[in-house]
Formats: sequence, structure tokens, C-alpha cells
Amino acid sequence: MFLFLDRATGAETIVAFLDKNYSVQSMRARHTIRRSSHVLLADVFFLLKKEKKTLKDIRGVIVIYGEGKFTALRTAVILANTLAWTLRIPLSGVVTDEHRPKTQKTLREFIHMHARRARRCPLHRGFFLPQYGKEPNITYQTRMQ
Repeated sequence: MFLFLDRATGAETIVAFLDKNYSVQSMRARHTIRRSSHVLLADVFFLLKKEKKTLKDIRGVIVIYGEGKFTALRTAVILANTLAWTLRIPLSGVVTDEHRPKTQKTLREFIHMHARRARRCPLHRGFFLPQYGKEPNITYQTRMQ
């Protein structure tokens, strides 16, 4: 079973478990509000519990690591890198700027297509760095008078 992670849009979290043919076994896709990066790990554990599986059942991680929102990409990439390293499983990913489909059927096709594309080009270094698409806009908070 492969784990698929996508938070590139920042407004939507997609977590899915795929079989060996990269077809979606179970999926959780939901719109997230601002500052909700913690839902990604919660969704992984939700699906593990739903499928009656453990982390040891995951055979690989596939992550969309660009282009997208700064914090959203970082949380997905950090989780993918951490799981791959601690579980000693393969990690692969893909960069896409495509819009996410709205229906469940087309979303499943989107996941299947990108998972197959990611698995054809595995990463050699063993970890991913996010690709943001533009420079991050990090500013200091201004004091209110």
C-alpha cells in the first residue's frame, strides 16, 4: 500500500492509500481553513484506522512537492520525508501546477495519474525539497498603534 499526499493548493488536503497498481483504495479529500497544516497527519491516521492498517503496512510515499503554497508544501514534504526515513520505505514525488478536480471520480483519476508519473522517476537523494513556484513572502508582523 502506498501513501499519497497533496497539500500543494493550501486550500485542500488530499490523503489517499493506493494499491500496487496505484489505484485509490481509500481517500480523504477536504477543504481546509488557514493555518490547518496539522490536519494532514490526522488524515493519515484517520485512513489507517479506517483501513485497519498500521504505519508498517505503508510500502512507499508519493508526494506532490510543488508548485504551491509555502507552508502547505512544507508540511506535506516534511511528513513524506519523515515517514520515508523512519519507516525506511521508498519516496517519490511529482511537481504539478494542475488544478485539482472537483468530483470524486476525476480526483481518483488525478491521483492515479500523478502517482504513476511519480513512481516512474524515483528520487536518488532520499529526500525532497519543496518547489514553491515563487519566492516566499515572509514578513514581520507590524505593531498596531
